[in-house]
Amino acid sequence: MDYSNIFAKFISELLNRNLERLEKDFYERTVNELNKLRGERVLARSISNTLKVMLILRLSKELMMLVTDPSKLDVETLPILEKKILLEIIDALKSLEPSQDVKDNAPKTGETSSTQKPGGESSRSPPIVSEVKQEGKTLVFFLKAYPRIIDHDLSLGPFNKGDIAYLPKRLAKELVNSGYVEEIVEITPPA
Repeated sequence: MDYSNIFAKFISELLNRNLERLEKDFYERTVNELNKLRGERVLARSISNTLKVMLILRLSKELMMLVTDPSKLDVETLPILEKKILLEIIDALKSLEPSQDVKDNAPKTGETSSTQKPGGESSRSPPIVSEVKQEGKTLVFFLKAYPRIIDHDLSLGPFNKGDIAYLPKRLAKELVNSGYVEEIVEITPPA
């Protein structure tokens, strides 16, 4: 197995706002190959951590698509592991919907609901998705162990030698200067 291919797919996923295409058995095949590595614990752990971050990144993209434009998300084309997790989440979300009896009693278009304020204002809650301040980030490789990073609303780590992380540039710069990490790729969010 070409491990540089896994890291290339990971970098591509980080750089692209859209979901990259992966083979159906990508995770299973990679884990199977990891289990064959003997005596290369640092490499195996690094690849394993990369897979975990990649899975979470891809699931976050898929969930955002589910919320913003479900028609763009074709669950059948996803890797087996992602499909399994996403279908569980979809089932959980469906369980939060009101029963058919409640839906039938909902106000029809043009009717006023009990949550409508005088003057036509609605007391609906704000949208689920909020804008997140985009800060420049970069990918780093830990050269030695580092404790948990707690910064504003960010909590990451602890990190072991060989771990890979996607950190805000300002934190990465401090860690590079102190000799804890080496920057892999500089990533700038799209404008």
